[in-house]
Amino acid sequence: MPNFIEIEQVDPGRELRLPNVLSISNTNSNDAFLTSCRAGGVIPHPARMPLQMAAFFIQFLTDQADLVLDPFAGSNTTGFVAEQLQRRWVSIEADNNYSNQSKIRFGQFNNGTLAGGVSKWG
Repeated sequence: MPNFIEIEQVDPGRELRLPNVLSISNTNSNDAFLTSCRAGGVIPHPARMPLQMAAFFIQFLTDQADLVLDPFAGSNTTGFVAEQLQRRWVSIEADNNYSNQSKIRFGQFNNGTLAGGVSKWG
């Protein structure tokens, strides 16, 4: 992308801005998660993080098999991406309506255990 790293010329007397490092939009309206929410009559979390943003930080800050913690999980974008990137993860969400949306992200669910057997739901 042309604006991935932006280098500005520094003019005397002008404050230096941080470069624009991430260019990720949040305009997707037809991904699998939103499609499943609509099909199930579920109102999705209003502030979903783009998958690409979670992936950037998880890959930047962790290695495979590291543990990723998201204390404000919402619909669990972080846990979903961590799983895809072969990280262990713990997500915490106080609102059951939003934490139940995590089940939608992961698709098939069997007796409260993910298909891979890595997580339990309370």
